[in-house]
Amino acid sequence: MSMTNADERESNDSIGFIDPVGMRANKATRMAGTTRILCFCFFLFVAHSAGAEEERLYPFWLDQGGGFINERGEVVIEPQFDGFDGFFVGDMAAVKVGEKWGLVDRQGKLRLKPQFDRIYESSGIWVVGNKTGTGIDGYQYGIVNTRGVVIAKPQYNVQPSGLGINGMAKIPVERKSETPTIRGVTRWVEFGLLDKNGLILLKPEYNGIATIGSHGCTRVCKDEGAGEKCGFIDAQGKWSITPRFDKIYPHPVQDSFTAVIQNNKTGFVDLQTCKILYEPQWRNYNEYNYSGDLPGFTIMQGDQSGFLSDGGKFLVQPRFRKVRRSTEGLFAAILGDDNLWGFINDKGETVIAAQFDEVSFFENGIARARVKGKWGYIDKQGKWLIAPRFFKVNRFDGTGLAAAAIESNAWDLWGVIDSSGEWVIEPRFGEVGRFSKSNGMARASVWSGKNMWSGRWLYGFIDRKGEWVKNMKWHYSLSDFNACNLAIAADLDYNRIEFLDAKGNTVHRRNFSDLEFDDYCVAWAKNNPEKYATGTVDPKILALLKKDYKFSNIYEDIGVALFFNKAGSKGFFDHSDGFVDLNGNIVLEPKYRIESNTFKFDSKYFWLYPPDYTNSSKDGNRAGMVVFNKEEMTVIPLYDTHFYFYDNGFAVVKKNDKYGVINSKGETIIPPRFDDISYHSVKHAGLMLVMQKDYNGFKHQFFMDTHGVLRFHTEQVGDRYVLKNANGDILWPKPPASTHP
Repeated sequence: MSMTNADERESNDSIGFIDPVGMRANKATRMAGTTRILCFCFFLFVAHSAGAEEERLYPFWLDQGGGFINERGEVVIEPQFDGFDGFFVGDMAAVKVGEKWGLVDRQGKLRLKPQFDRIYESSGIWVVGNKTGTGIDGYQYGIVNTRGVVIAKPQYNVQPSGLGINGMAKIPVERKSETPTIRGVTRWVEFGLLDKNGLILLKPEYNGIATIGSHGCTRVCKDEGAGEKCGFIDAQGKWSITPRFDKIYPHPVQDSFTAVIQNNKTGFVDLQTCKILYEPQWRNYNEYNYSGDLPGFTIMQGDQSGFLSDGGKFLVQPRFRKVRRSTEGLFAAILGDDNLWGFINDKGETVIAAQFDEVSFFENGIARARVKGKWGYIDKQGKWLIAPRFFKVNRFDGTGLAAAAIESNAWDLWGVIDSSGEWVIEPRFGEVGRFSKSNGMARASVWSGKNMWSGRWLYGFIDRKGEWVKNMKWHYSLSDFNACNLAIAADLDYNRIEFLDAKGNTVHRRNFSDLEFDDYCVAWAKNNPEKYATGTVDPKILALLKKDYKFSNIYEDIGVALFFNKAGSKGFFDHSDGFVDLNGNIVLEPKYRIESNTFKFDSKYFWLYPPDYTNSSKDGNRAGMVVFNKEEMTVIPLYDTHFYFYDNGFAVVKKNDKYGVINSKGETIIPPRFDDISYHSVKHAGLMLVMQKDYNGFKHQFFMDTHGVLRFHTEQVGDRYVLKNANGDILWPKPPASTHP
């Protein structure tokens, strides 16, 4: 895996830069990105019509006021406004005339007369406010629809919000009471609902209104005496289910249905139709119960159990006493009143008749089953592969052997059987583990005393004949060999951890600590089958152990493991993280705190923080990223604040109080040299807008395309400011028409 530091990709000679006072621009040969918007409250949006995408309009500011320009450099709305609050949302943008705010359309016509002290867009509505000295923040708020019509004058002490569906608006009304409510409060907010014309759909008497999923089905809850009751309204704001549920789960299942609770019974609602899918009638619903190799939900109806698939359909109707997870296409189920287990398929049809006292899941076509206190093994037709004659059994491992036990007076005695059920090692041990494929050894235990009242268990290794390995050292406890051909043991004094190689020899000791090495070793073995087969331990893995590294997560899809070293002198949060590949090579030295990952743009991203990072530390906001893309790893060094990649692959970054833009590969598109930037212009990446103050305090604007190439900019010419294109031609003010014939 190759590694690139994003700093190495930046070459100042190849990046065009606009002088902040308005000097000529160098030709930009490389820049791409995103930018933030003017400090006069620009939050760039992309406008969409009901069908095709609307032409993007960008605000610009000159000394005679502000206007809008398109991507071709044509001034669409002449400079005339005293301020902006956002770009066009749909057909309108918020503009300021004097001290008041209104709305202008794409033709430059005022659709809403400037009359309000505040305005902003919220999920399909415009929220307007006037400063009255009342209300939670000193403002009272009203609502304007997408046609620019005031549908609710400023009257609400709390800010309303759009529902994001058909122009509906959620209206808040503050309530007070001298005596505490059932929730123990004397002041609260209740919500109602207006349609796009200002008609009341719901009176403000509900304590919660929230859309679930993407189909417009909306949860509405109301306090009713002893508790809260919830129901649903549809995308037109009409009741589809009146409030009667005690709880509605807020997270939809694959955007198709959700669970509701009524009188301790669970049902389901179809979010596409906003109608009842199944009336509340079951218990033991678990929202995240993905069962076995088939995702879905086990539910209980009385004493009957069934299985609901993630599409909202029953694969197994609730008519069985119990249903367990499905493996290899079969569900274990109690089929009758005699509490005997059998197996059913995903149609609820009996495949193996109920006849067992207990069963396990199927693995490689074999399941364990118990009858009359004895365990054996069955196939997927329910036939005995090994008759039930053992007191306990384990599953077969990859060597074709399984540990089994017989009952004795003192304790169970364990031995090993083959696939025919014959003893290959007679039962004489207190415990027998899994045999390693590479060295043929398994852990086992034996009692050291002459009777059960004196002595203790000692652990060591046996071979496939059941003989103790020669020159073996006894241990207090012992693990199976992992995929790295290492076993972990505790010494007899139980104060040291030992790592044992494939021959049982100690290769490393250290004091007790939490160890999570198995996952990494499984991934390592998949990547190194020859080393695994020979039973050798990679020296690089031993080197990692000796550095006291702990592995926390394995990412087989990108071929690395995240590890961290032991905590430093400042405690738990004082540690450094790094990455190692599946061959034991360190690909990122542990010098960062690495947290959370996400998958985007066919790459995996991880946050980087300073090693002593805590939420309260002075460096708490500093962050970088490490990006894994195919066979390449790129480290994006620490910037002053968090940054996020938009769907177009650009992110705004800040360094030394200056803003810039990078792409998803960590390459610098616009170097962090500007005083301000439009985040939303970067997010929608038509033209990106960055700003820089001159000595007069005027904030110059530079419009750059997604390659960082300058398209337009403002510049001072004499005693006025003008808008120019990259060739230096003045776009505004328009030059006077020629008077020559």
